[in-house]
Amino acid sequence: MDFIAKNQNELGKCVYSLLKDKMSGGFRVGLSGDLGAGKTTLVKMIAKFLGIKDEVTSPTFNLRKIYKITPDLFLQHIDLYRMSSKNQNDLNEVGDWLKDKKTISFVEWPENLQMNQNDFDAYIKIEPLGLNQRKVKITWK
Repeated sequence: MDFIAKNQNELGKCVYSLLKDKMSGGFRVGLSGDLGAGKTTLVKMIAKFLGIKDEVTSPTFNLRKIYKITPDLFLQHIDLYRMSSKNQNDLNEVGDWLKDKKTISFVEWPENLQMNQNDFDAYIKIEPLGLNQRKVKITWK
């Protein structure tokens, strides 16, 4: 499915409306796009729609942040920008994180660990089309 979002707010609302009925523990979303494409902003908006009150920030330097949705369900935000597929231990650790059935996972830069669309329930590619517009392609498993 492809669409064009006029701004970040529309991007968040559209993606959330497409994912909301599918998101449950163990659901994995890959996020692809250049720096500044809106990947972290999208995760922030999804977190807000899920009722998360905590400030959602980029996990670039600590790789992962986890936010509580309910006592038994969490949002896991993973950023692999600084990772390399050369380290098998890193790949194994991220793989273990993604097996957690109590988390909804959003993974930025999955290609850095040679992960592809088949590793995710939904794979979202975001491409800026100017200052505010974004071209979005969602591929489902």
